[in-house]
Amino acid sequence: MSEEPFDVVATRKLVQEQMGGAERLRALRLAGRRSARDFIAAFFDSGSFTELGTFAGMRSGLPPTAAGDGRITGHATLDGAPIAVIVDDVTVKRASSTALNARKAERVVQTAKRTGMPILYVGEAGGARLPETLRGDVFVSEPIYPWLFDPERPPLVTAIVGDSYGGSSFVAAMSDIVVMLQGSVLALTSPRVIGIATGVQVSAEELGGATVVAAQTDLVDIVVEDPAELDRVLRKALEFFTCPVTEGKRAPDADLRALVPVEESKVYDVHPVVDAILDQDSLLELGGARGRSLVTGLGRVDGRVVGVIASQPMREAGALSPAACEKASKLTALCDRFGFPIVCLVDTPGFQIGVHVEHSGMLRRAMDLIERNTAAACPTVTVILRKAFGLAFFAMFSPDHGGDVVLAWPGAHVGFMAPAVAANVLYGDEFEGLAPADRQEQLAERAASLGASATARDVAAAMGIDEIIDEADTIPAVRRFLDVLAPVERAPARKDT
Repeated sequence: MSEEPFDVVATRKLVQEQMGGAERLRALRLAGRRSARDFIAAFFDSGSFTELGTFAGMRSGLPPTAAGDGRITGHATLDGAPIAVIVDDVTVKRASSTALNARKAERVVQTAKRTGMPILYVGEAGGARLPETLRGDVFVSEPIYPWLFDPERPPLVTAIVGDSYGGSSFVAAMSDIVVMLQGSVLALTSPRVIGIATGVQVSAEELGGATVVAAQTDLVDIVVEDPAELDRVLRKALEFFTCPVTEGKRAPDADLRALVPVEESKVYDVHPVVDAILDQDSLLELGGARGRSLVTGLGRVDGRVVGVIASQPMREAGALSPAACEKASKLTALCDRFGFPIVCLVDTPGFQIGVHVEHSGMLRRAMDLIERNTAAACPTVTVILRKAFGLAFFAMFSPDHGGDVVLAWPGAHVGFMAPAVAANVLYGDEFEGLAPADRQEQLAERAASLGASATARDVAAAMGIDEIIDEADTIPAVRRFLDVLAPVERAPARKDT
């Protein structure tokens, strides 16, 4: 008996219109959510998506609703720039993970690696497909996306837009930038599995809700409230990789001295300082929900992509916590991988101290950060605004630990310990019996004496920093030194004729 001819045009049209089934598609949209194809149509340049693997999983005799095997893959353009596209399709078997849809992703990644285009992965996988994966021979034949561990893989930006367990969570954990839509879930395994295996009942939101994951782990860089914000953030993130150099729009001139109080003990928000140095509206803050004594992210200076690591005195006085160290280390790794220079703004009293931070791995996180920054090859310009004390001076790109150019404001102090703290350590017992006002006066005098040799001038005299700059020259100086540190485009050597 001869098989009926395969009408590829009609079948493709049916697959694209009904996906995993008209009822599932309708239910998704009634819930206010976009399907995988809705996202692709709305996000990328109109008509630019070229699909690969449309009929994967649709063996002879299976209906069109099986096509794609729970994942849509291909290539598209965003403002004319090519992007590799991997989008989970929950209308087909909840986008559960299989060796087949893993192969679809790998095929797209191979092309992206060959051309250098970034990868956008939109994830919401329902874990491994059961019962198939329960078979040992099936389980061992499904490696965990080997391309994720390729040090030369292209940039990977991931959006988590629904319940993510298993495969999509693996991808998120290894991505360069992760954006999560509020209401989504990101976890290794589901609450149901946890309840069965451990007896502990936990809701999906408590386990892996966007707010929880962003605050408690380093898995999520940005949480967005709605699809419109998701699209804006993803577009900005991808443009850092598709357009590493653009025509920059300089921010309005700002008086940095007016933004930073002279008194070292006074707090302030470093965001306006960062915004004044970067091109207008160019900052994309990463990891803003944790390690909040540091601000990290990507932005542009004169159109060129730069990383930013900045002390945030508004939070914990700018003292570095274990989470802040992890966040800074992650930003350095991102910039080092793609050759983005870093601008580091320092105003820190040191590392946080106390039993809790010691038990949270403060020492290990601190040394990991120093190691990461020291080994990084990306150019770095450091500016010490008011203070840099203790080991934190070295962790924030000092001259011997990754800082290619280290600048300081005239009133900055650099030393082993904040003078006020040192005075209390050395003389606190001696002045214990004095009246509070007298004790404070004596300690202040000792602090002034101890801090006298920690001025920017003294540190510069020992070449502990490279240059002292006037506050008003900060923005031009950063721009100048970024130009100095930019890779030189050398013409090929001329052959003698």
